[in-house]
Amino acid sequence: MNLKSRLQEELTSVLHGICRPPALLMTQPDKTSTEMNIEGYEVMPCEPLHDICNIVQNIITELPHHVENKETKAELENFCSKTIGDKNQIKGSDARHFAIQLAQYVSTEQQHNKISEDTVNLIQVLVEIINIAYSSEEKRSPRQILRLYNLTFLFGVLTKSVIGTPVKITTRKLYGCHFHSLVVHLPDVYRIINTKSILCEQEERSFGSLRRIAETTTNRKPGWIIDNTIIRYNSQQKSDDRCDSFAKQDSTISRQAKRLPHRKNTIFTKKLLSGKSSVVQSHLARIADFIIPGDQIWWHYDGENVVFHDSIDEPNFRLEGPPLSNYRSTSLKKK
Repeated sequence: MNLKSRLQEELTSVLHGICRPPALLMTQPDKTSTEMNIEGYEVMPCEPLHDICNIVQNIITELPHHVENKETKAELENFCSKTIGDKNQIKGSDARHFAIQLAQYVSTEQQHNKISEDTVNLIQVLVEIINIAYSSEEKRSPRQILRLYNLTFLFGVLTKSVIGTPVKITTRKLYGCHFHSLVVHLPDVYRIINTKSILCEQEERSFGSLRRIAETTTNRKPGWIIDNTIIRYNSQQKSDDRCDSFAKQDSTISRQAKRLPHRKNTIFTKKLLSGKSSVVQSHLARIADFIIPGDQIWWHYDGENVVFHDSIDEPNFRLEGPPLSNYRSTSLKKK
């Protein structure tokens, strides 16, 4: 075996499972993470902005092909063409807005028995997941954490039930990394950190602004692009009302979300408990710290269904625990 092959094999063995080495190690690659005081360094297992955008886009694209009523199907296809169209990617604010619009539409259709209750629940659950992901640190509480765990679990179950095998897009695209990140990793991350703090929507918008400035105001010669673009970009940020527009955008989305029906406590029905017992058991293991305090604390059994006390009408904290954790005192690995 030649030197290159041997070193490649050794490097692969040493770096197995490492996709993103900490940037702090790049300046002194010969030192260990302990020597650099970053032995507890963790990479977020999900990127809420990209995950939410892609999932909303996939649901809007695929849903029309799983609705029986022809009139409703045509309306959903029209909605898809107007919102998604030929776009490869949509903005985070647009994704939130589209999800709320879709929830409002399917709720109206369900009142006329044109769409299934599971479809309505699927979209409403997705909207609530997005609302929690974008909520402020002041709203993060044990109740909210439990709610997010239950919502992401139900979203996974309902997606399999309503859509099952996709028609318009591939199975890998629908149930791929973005779906997995939202259903599995998002609530784990929310346990220790407010996910709004890792939503880099405004920062990523700068890429589009920089690209437009570079394309329209420079001669595209390497020596001129950077300085011109940065100067114009900084001037643009100081002179226009972008901060106000972002605040107005969030306010508009929040107002529209409040028009949706008020969702009550999460209920695991007898049908769900008996039909998907192994999946439910795995979910309960993830929220064991909410189950252990016992009946009538975070949940109760009404004879047929398990009802979780996780709606906005319930207390955010309970004396029986669990306490609210944060990244300063714990980690994803410990959790």
